[in-house]
Amino acid sequence: MKRYRILVVCGGSHVSGLEIMNLTLMKQLKEAGHSVCCLVSGWNDGAFIARLENLEIPYKSVKLGNLYLSRLLWTLATILNLPKAIFQINYLLKEYKPDIIILNDHRNFLHAGFLWNGLNLIYWEENLPAFGLFNKITFKYLHKKARAIIACSDFVKNRLEALMPGSSKIKTIHNSIETSDNIFSVQIRDFNEPIRIGIVGQIIPRKGHLMLVEAFAVLLNKNLNCAIHIYGNDQTAYAVEVSRLVNNYGLSRHVHWKGFVNDKNDIYGNLDIVVVPSVDEPFGLVALEPALWNLPVVAARSGGLPEIIEDECSGLLFNPDDFQELAIQLEKLITSPSLRDEMGRQAKIRLNQYFTAQRMTDKFIEIFDQLHKTTIQ
Repeated sequence: MKRYRILVVCGGSHVSGLEIMNLTLMKQLKEAGHSVCCLVSGWNDGAFIARLENLEIPYKSVKLGNLYLSRLLWTLATILNLPKAIFQINYLLKEYKPDIIILNDHRNFLHAGFLWNGLNLIYWEENLPAFGLFNKITFKYLHKKARAIIACSDFVKNRLEALMPGSSKIKTIHNSIETSDNIFSVQIRDFNEPIRIGIVGQIIPRKGHLMLVEAFAVLLNKNLNCAIHIYGNDQTAYAVEVSRLVNNYGLSRHVHWKGFVNDKNDIYGNLDIVVVPSVDEPFGLVALEPALWNLPVVAARSGGLPEIIEDECSGLLFNPDDFQELAIQLEKLITSPSLRDEMGRQAKIRLNQYFTAQRMTDKFIEIFDQLHKTTIQ
């Protein structure tokens, strides 16, 4: 097996889903014997760099920003730092001599796409690109530069195909998570305690917290013994809106705001059901992670979520604009411990079949091998 030198260009201004997937891939590649180096944004909060250092992955911090119409000061900072950034990147390319470059941000292409001329460039899309003239121009240029284009879900792949019609370069490699031999256990709930329904992640409109509150009001009207646990930054404007709806329905003593919790075991180990009511989620790691704890998930039939959840088998789906259907699906799980156990077990099986970090990494290496073979020819 060829050992590749791989340069991963990842924003890393903070740690979100995109950064987590890059860290997962880099760790797996390193463990497989490949050389990995990371190019990180010079504008960062230090969290991503700390994780790179913990994994002993070398990195270079460069202020290669983006161009923003709505944030002129950010655009000015990008322009002022661009000459130095170009010099630093060119120096890194000459010194490191990567066989493969993985890039995550299409916005770099209009002002810095020339840096990757003649290189084996893989573009990895972790978000849902918007339609619009800017992106049509950008992705047309990106398509010429990239040797392969990876989407994190079929949902994102469809959007990329709409932006780059007729492209044969676009493939789906589903996001994945690291599994281990560790047994992740849920803390035993007393029989008389409420069923713990969790929603995890950013508290922003498209994550669907209001939808969950509406459904929860329906459940309590049926005298079902349950409670909501909300994990995430509760200082956002949207969190205030969610809190207001909770108060309007008189649900305050049944809704527990947990704030940001870093330890996943402290989250999923204290839940019985996880709800993901997000709309147009590019993938949705939060719909995959509960499987490690054998937890069932109720998710919106939207975005990449139906690619994770096999409806009526490893979880339940509902129409994202129908809180009544969400309430019905939750009631099925609340009232049936055996159904919760079985769907949690099936979720774990599905995770191990399709969504392991090793499987994702193997698919990336297959693409590396294809590009290497083409380069030799």
